[in-house]
Amino acid sequence: MAAERDTIRSAASVVLAAFESHAQRFAGITARARRHFERADWLAGQRDSSRRLDLYGECVVEAITGLRERLGAIAGDHDAWHAIRDAYAQMVEGRGDEELAETFYNSCVRRMLKIVGVDPRLEFWGIGEVRSRAGIDEPEPAGHVADEVVEVFANDGDLEEMFVRVLGSRHFDLPWDDIGGDARRLAARVAECVDASRIRAVELARPVFFRGKAAYRVGRLLTDGAPVPLLLAFRNPGGRMVVDAVLTTEDEVSIVFSFARSYFFVSWARPRELVEYLRVIMPRKPVSELYTAIGWHRHGKTELYRSLLRHLVTSHDRFEVAPGQRGMVMCVFTLASFDVVFKVIRDRFDPPKTVSHAEVRDKYRLVFRHDRAGRLVDAQQFEELEFRRERFAPGLLDELLQLASETVHVRGDMVVIRHLYTERRLRPLDLYHYDELAPLAECRFRELPHSSDDADESAGEPWYYVGERDIFPEEFRTFLGLRGELLETFLAHHEELLGVAFWHRMQEQHARGEVPDIYPYKTSRRLRRGAGAAHEHPLPEEPTR
Repeated sequence: MAAERDTIRSAASVVLAAFESHAQRFAGITARARRHFERADWLAGQRDSSRRLDLYGECVVEAITGLRERLGAIAGDHDAWHAIRDAYAQMVEGRGDEELAETFYNSCVRRMLKIVGVDPRLEFWGIGEVRSRAGIDEPEPAGHVADEVVEVFANDGDLEEMFVRVLGSRHFDLPWDDIGGDARRLAARVAECVDASRIRAVELARPVFFRGKAAYRVGRLLTDGAPVPLLLAFRNPGGRMVVDAVLTTEDEVSIVFSFARSYFFVSWARPRELVEYLRVIMPRKPVSELYTAIGWHRHGKTELYRSLLRHLVTSHDRFEVAPGQRGMVMCVFTLASFDVVFKVIRDRFDPPKTVSHAEVRDKYRLVFRHDRAGRLVDAQQFEELEFRRERFAPGLLDELLQLASETVHVRGDMVVIRHLYTERRLRPLDLYHYDELAPLAECRFRELPHSSDDADESAGEPWYYVGERDIFPEEFRTFLGLRGELLETFLAHHEELLGVAFWHRMQEQHARGEVPDIYPYKTSRRLRRGAGAAHEHPLPEEPTR
């Protein structure tokens, strides 16, 4: 028995060591973001963004290799794993990142035992715990803010002086362009939104958030009434620090933390504290999206799945086919009361689709690892899920079993899904498909040929040669399907997208290693327009949350 207990504790230690290795490597990459910002080394930041995403899977593989060596013949024994779970729980209890450690353990045990659905004896937050929390779809935003996660700057009657102290509270290894002027502009903009006499202090999260070509401070204006969200955006044009924008509404801050953007680099040893504070500022933002936004995407996926399980316990509607045109590659379904769509790859694809299952998954991985500019919705990949058959509308289940039988099957009163993707539910445009994505450098942008032969122009198929990577921007106008005022607005702001010159210019900039400025806020929120790089792309209104 003593030998078996030693083996159990040794196995738990293997998992913990692999998790700590991941945490240390994750922290090392995250910490480099400050240097990249200071040196304006945007390409290094993009490389680190992709590299950090790869760490988790690598460390899980390292853990599994060690576990198989330590456990030997009992590697597949469920009773042994129940004991390993208990030993591991004792080891990680009280850690500032305990929830992340538990998610890492779940990844290992699910891979080792090929668990389908949820096994509450072997995993953390099993269905039994979900049922015990029935009625709670998302934790309420914390009323109390941990003192360690924030710092407060009192307003002594001079907003400009207060913001000078705010701006000077974080040292960067580059000079300010005009710290006094930035403080003055910042104070003036805030005073336009909030009565300055009512502002008692500025409260900011201690860590700086880095992403792309910007750094951010996030917090609140503490007033005599309700607190007001506050986000300060910093840029580094030409090697000098500037305050580029100030945002003072929940919706504006929420867009910066959007699910359609790449993840922040933010150094904080106790992620739950940071997430709880961010939810005070953005109470409508799901916990899962906030964990994902600060780089812990695997735990964000765990939180999403837990929220779905809680929701299924407390709701009665069924999964239904998602609105919109039926996809040629995916079967897409949703739950009306849950703000997510579920996508399963079909067994066979309708013409003219010629891609393989592997190519579709590769495209999703491209989207996942790419430094998104703000338009491609983040997708989470799940494997071996299990739901009660009664929660599926008959028509949907028939469609899944007919079109995706290699992925979906029925086992008793349960529906088992081997592999699916989830995304936040949006109104479908029926335009963009991940299987049709390609890197900009691989595309060949061409002028649309025109023929003097009327028969050519009216033919159902192109009369000219079209290569696999050929793109005719002139056709975008037709494919977008915009009419009336929408078309006029598009042409007024983005007509250059319909010509090859714009796309050739983008390819040339990419070949030179230039990274464009893309702002997650409206141009009107910028304090000094024109203070950025030569190629700026402010974005229009976006969905909130």
